[in-house]
Amino acid sequence: MQDYRVRRPKPRRFSLRRKSKKANSPNALAPRGLKSAPALTSSGPSRPPRHRVSTALRGALTMLRSLLRPGRASAAAWFLAGMLWLGGGTAWTALDVWNEPLSALDITGQEKLTPVQIAAAAGLYPGVPVGGLDPLRMAERLLALPRLAWVDVRRTFPGRVDIRVGERRPVAVALLGAGHSAVLDREGVVLQSGVLPEVPGPELPRLLGGGAEVRDGLRVGEGPLRRGLDFAAGLHLLPPLAGESITVDARDAFAIRVKLDGRGRTLILPRHGAEHALQRYLEAEPALLSAAPEFRTADARALPREGVAWIALSR
Repeated sequence: MQDYRVRRPKPRRFSLRRKSKKANSPNALAPRGLKSAPALTSSGPSRPPRHRVSTALRGALTMLRSLLRPGRASAAAWFLAGMLWLGGGTAWTALDVWNEPLSALDITGQEKLTPVQIAAAAGLYPGVPVGGLDPLRMAERLLALPRLAWVDVRRTFPGRVDIRVGERRPVAVALLGAGHSAVLDREGVVLQSGVLPEVPGPELPRLLGGGAEVRDGLRVGEGPLRRGLDFAAGLHLLPPLAGESITVDARDAFAIRVKLDGRGRTLILPRHGAEHALQRYLEAEPALLSAAPEFRTADARALPREGVAWIALSR
């Protein structure tokens, strides 16, 4: 006889338990009798764990809770006192090193300027706190000196400042008239101007030509002084003129007059190619003296094109 009773389905149970490692392992999915395949691993470097700061704080709180349990109040107090002592001592030591007064100053690279002038321009004096000094600000103050081309300022704790400087080298002296003169470097920067108590020696060429604004720290603009400076800057490459007093007049836009004060002769050189014309004249000067020993002026404006024979001599 057929049974028509309805059977209720068996209820299913759901579990939110985490799967076991055996279920996630590659051996659990491998069929029986077969060796498990090797686990696949990423070839790249392992990623660092995230939230390291939060993990460290969580660990510190866990340790602090363990210390605050009943019977461990004294240990917690000692722990907190030690942390406060360590933090306060570190902050006090750092503050003491920061406010250490200046005790060592090393200045290198200067030639004309004295260490006292450089220290005064940088705003340094004995006892100034090194931590309050700004190296960039000190470098800006030092670069305001016309003679300095570059500056390197460094602080070293505790209490030390190192300054390296590079001075501009004078290449010519501009004669401005009425006893005024100006010392120029290769770039045309005025290193010193006015009625100079000590005019540089004869190894520096003299430049004629006024009318330009000349002040300490400024650059000479286009004009006679600039043309004469461009020519005079290369005279040190000619050994026959080493240590000789030379006056350069570039007020003519088409010619440069060079007066050799020691020899008593004046050369008229072309505006373009003046260096080459001067070198050719120095090579031919012995032959010219033997032919006309009393000449005082040599016009070499046609020399680069025509040759030595076209030097015009006059008394």
